[in-house]
Amino acid sequence: TIIQTVVPAGIVATLQPVDDIISDTTFEKICPNRSEAFTKILAFFLSLFFVLMTVSLCNTKLKGLAFLREFVWLGRWRRLHIDLGMLSQFIGMGAAAGAQFLLFVGNADASYIVMVLQSLALQFCLTVDQKLVSDALIGAWTSNRVAVLSAGPLLCGGAGVGEGDEPLPQVTAAKLHFIAKSEFAVFIGLSTFGLVWSIAVTYCV
Repeated sequence: TIIQTVVPAGIVATLQPVDDIISDTTFEKICPNRSEAFTKILAFFLSLFFVLMTVSLCNTKLKGLAFLREFVWLGRWRRLHIDLGMLSQFIGMGAAAGAQFLLFVGNADASYIVMVLQSLALQFCLTVDQKLVSDALIGAWTSNRVAVLSAGPLLCGGAGVGEGDEPLPQVTAAKLHFIAKSEFAVFIGLSTFGLVWSIAVTYCV
């Protein structure tokens, strides 16, 4: 969480990537609109790539957290941790977007390879937890723990998900419907914000 949120948030708070841009106002510093056409085109497509990767990465993690929250009863304290985990994903995405924006603007007059590398570097901030889960020891323990807690008879407070040809229990169907609607709403919201953000990056670099 620290790497996902504090690092990019620190970049945004200090405005360090745009320190070298001379301007009369803070707005002109973060949105100088000084680059040539090719740089803007490159920034636009790199921004879209960043948005697609971020939405894909975080959507997968949000679905996993939503599954645990809705289907597996872990107690109020652990459920609060899940809620905080979901909130941290959104905060992390917002902070990474702000940091990426400033890095694009600050590196607009550098070589093109710098822009490409910095567009990839911020992805690491959003994948730290995945690196931990993929660890042989931590990943194995986490997978076994989730498998035990999400055994069929335990899901949805014991309602389960239906055995064989049995119909899906009503409570389970309702939770699935809620998760599907939430996932669609998050996807539309993030995609819309990402498109607007990419256009803003293109204009400001």
